[in-house]
Amino acid sequence: MSMVLTRYRVKIGLEKKIRIALVSDLHDRDPGEALFMLRRIHPDLILAAGDLMERHEKGMSPWTVEEMDAWQGISRRKTWFTRLIKALDGSLPSDRPQKKAWDERNGYAFLREASRIAPVVMGVGNHEWYFTGKDRSVMEHYGIRLLDNADCELEIRGQRLRIGGLSTRYDMGWLKAFSMKQGKKILICHHPDYYIRKIRGHLWDRFDLVVSGHTHGGQWRLFGAGGRKRGISVFAPGQGIFPKYAYGRYGKLIVSSGVSNTTKIPRFGNPCEIVLIEAG
Repeated sequence: MSMVLTRYRVKIGLEKKIRIALVSDLHDRDPGEALFMLRRIHPDLILAAGDLMERHEKGMSPWTVEEMDAWQGISRRKTWFTRLIKALDGSLPSDRPQKKAWDERNGYAFLREASRIAPVVMGVGNHEWYFTGKDRSVMEHYGIRLLDNADCELEIRGQRLRIGGLSTRYDMGWLKAFSMKQGKKILICHHPDYYIRKIRGHLWDRFDLVVSGHTHGGQWRLFGAGGRKRGISVFAPGQGIFPKYAYGRYGKLIVSSGVSNTTKIPRFGNPCEIVLIEAG
C-alpha cells in the first residue's frame, strides 16, 4: 500500500501561513519514500512525532519493561497482549545487540536529508528508551532539535513559534510550565492517549496545535480509504479495541498513521502517510 499525503488546514492566529510536515513512526525503516514526498511538498518545518529509531536493548536503558509499561498506563493484566504485539513488531527487549540499529540507510539518513529540506524538531516515543552518544552527536551535527520533555523557540517565515515535546516518560511539571509560556505553542506528544489522560481539560486550551503518532492508524481501518477519511480504527496501543483517537484530526489534535509498517500483520485500509498541516 503506497504512502499518501494527507492535508489539514488549521488556524492558530499566524499572520503568514506556514507549511508543517508531520512525520511519525519511522522505526528505523527505509526512509526513501517519506523523503521523496517531503522534497516534493517543500515544508517550512518538519515535526517528527517520535519512534524515529529503535532503542530498547536490555542493559542500555536505565528503565525496565515494567517501568516503561507503567509510564504508558499499561496494566499488568494487559501485559501479555502488549508483549505479544512487541514480539510481532520486534520491539521486545533483548540481551542481543539490536540488528536494526540506526545506520546510514535509515534513521541517520532520514535526519541528514530531512534537515536539508527544512528545520527538524523531534519528539520522543515509546521505542526510544534511551539515546546513545552517537545519536546525540548526529542530531547536533544535522541541527536536529530533540525535545525530551523540553521546548524551544523557532522563527519560521519571520514568525516565532514555541514547540514542546512531551516524552513517553512524561514530565507534567515541564508540561505545565511550557503551557504557561506566551506565544503560539505546538506540542509534539507521541501518544494520543496522553491527550485523554494528561492534556484534555485544563491544559488543552493552552496549546494551539498538538501532533501525535504511535497508533499506526489502528493498523486496520474499516471504511477508511486513506487520506482524510477517518474510518473506524481496530486497535491502538494505550487505547485498545476500536480506539477513539487513532487517526485523523480531533480539533487541535492531529494523529498521523506513520510512515512504516513494523509488524507481521499487514495494514488494511490504512496506508502510511506524510501529513501536511497548513497553519495560518
